[in-house]
Amino acid sequence: MPVADGRGGTEGDLRAILWIQALRAFLYGLGSVLIGVTLAEGGLTDTEVGLVFTAILIGMALASAVVGAIGERMGRRRAYVVLLALVGVAGSVFALTLSVPALVVASLTGVLSTDPNESGPITSLEQAMIGEAPPDARLRVFGRYNAVAFVAGAVGALAASLPARLRGQALTRSTPPSS
Repeated sequence: MPVADGRGGTEGDLRAILWIQALRAFLYGLGSVLIGVTLAEGGLTDTEVGLVFTAILIGMALASAVVGAIGERMGRRRAYVVLLALVGVAGSVFALTLSVPALVVASLTGVLSTDPNESGPITSLEQAMIGEAPPDARLRVFGRYNAVAFVAGAVGALAASLPARLRGQALTRSTPPSS
């Protein structure tokens, strides 16, 4: 892929987007399996878990509309950085509390996903930025972008089985053999 300015320019931006997409997809894959299980094991009712997941979807829709309306005026990079920072904030809320109101507010940020291949505001920005790739490389970049998302999301979903697997091994080791 051609370099726009000799300092990494477009190529560097596209590479960064692919790496960020890989990390996000992995984490979304992990979260798509663990969020519901963790909330239910933490004592939330089915209705409360459903409320949190509903808020995630509503948040994605609202944030996508906001990014569509003001993303260009704000600047794609600035909006991208703000959304990525919100991922950290929302993820921290999920890591630190089981308070349903706090989880709903974090979910309404629009940066969480119920599936490994998020199609909300961050993806909208990434795809707009990928659209700036040189015409002869654009299709290849979109193909890589989607391949990275699906592979990383699948690996993340598979990784969600590791805590239970490790707990099972720990229990097996600590249980004395029966006579």
